Amino acid sequence: MGSGDGCADPGLVVVSPAAIAAMRAEPGFDEAARLCALSVVGLYRDSGLLNLVINDQGRVVIGWFTIYLHLSGGEGLTAARIIALCRRHRVCSAGRAAAIIGLMRATGYLAPLASSDRRERRLIPTERLMNGQWERWRCVLEALAHIRPDATRYLAAMGDPAFDRSLVSDLFDHYLAGFRLIGANVPELSRIGQRKAAIVILFSLYAARRRGAGGEAVAELSVSELARRFHVSRAQVISVLCDAQQQGLLRRGQVEGDPVTVLPPLVEGVGKFLASSFLLMDHCCRRALEAKGPTSPSAHT
Repeated sequence: MGSGDGCADPGLVVVSPAAIAAMRAEPGFDEAARLCALSVVGLYRDSGLLNLVINDQGRVVIGWFTIYLHLSGGEGLTAARIIALCRRHRVCSAGRAAAIIGLMRATGYLAPLASSDRRERRLIPTERLMNGQWERWRCVLEALAHIRPDATRYLAAMGDPAFDRSLVSDLFDHYLAGFRLIGANVPELSRIGQRKAAIVILFSLYAARRRGAGGEAVAELSVSELARRFHVSRAQVISVLCDAQQQGLLRRGQVEGDPVTVLPPLVEGVGKFLASSFLLMDHCCRRALEAKGPTSPSAHT
């Protein structure tokens, strides 16, 4: 989810500074967070085409809007409705949304839906798009299971139509109410979170950090390696690292190949982001299990 004030209707949001602190204090959180960061990084590394379509937060949100419109049971999924949501929630301009929708169609993430009504060009998310979103959620839940065993029940329920509809609807309610994973609760990442590939670059540094000779945390990841991994230019990686350094998140080495020093604000920011993700998914999945009931058949769409 994109940036925002991080707040929402108190009746909806279960993520607060106190809840985040409590989650981060739970035994096993550090390892769960590291595993989650590695899994998210792995999704980007394993699919260059996926990166092309959802490389930044705006594109992720657009992909998520399409699934909401598809599963909501309302008026259905059309390009016009995706664009309207993007404009209403200030995700991006109408022109940019239209361009991304066109790219998603061209690369097999959206397909036309056959309809007798020629006045409305309905769309449907393909398995490629649906599976990509579910894989991201599985990354969070598999890591959460190291802390809260109930997460294994959520994983087993994914794919059940009632569970999926409830989960998507509940997450969308939080978005409508103004909640964002990067916002007031995670100020360390609020300025850099919108940059292309910034979050996954920071996740990589977070997951790869180790104790250096001087006692500080360091990560031995080169600019070239990060550029190849996330299918962006070296100039883009350098720009993200320079911004992160200016914001006190890291310290670059003197020459190419030197380890990056991972500073405490980066660890704090990524830790809070992942704790927020765990809390939100735990809450929404718990509610979705209640909506699912005991006998729903399992299917994605």
